Amino acid sequence: MSDKKTLAIPNSGGNLNMKKKDQLTIKVSQTCQWCYSDPDHCFPSFLAPGQVNPGDYGPYIAENQGTVHYGCPKDPPCVPNGKIETGHTITVTG
Repeated sequence: MSDKKTLAIPNSGGNLNMKKKDQLTIKVSQTCQWCYSDPDHCFPSFLAPGQVNPGDYGPYIAENQGTVHYGCPKDPPCVPNGKIETGHTITVTG
């Protein structure tokens, strides 16, 4: 059985636990910077990362079960799951 879920943004971000065939509608009340990470490939298509304006987006239907990490702050940077990735530098000498 699938569920209908609603995500209200902007907010500080978090995790969405999705089951196969769940429907997700994203309700944006104020312009924010959307980003997400979908390591379990829940959604075959999803709201594109970047600035989003007020309105309703979706519904997006989960193709797989898993967790989607998201964020949508009013000011960039947007970091899914509230974690800032540390950059790595590789120096090659020869």
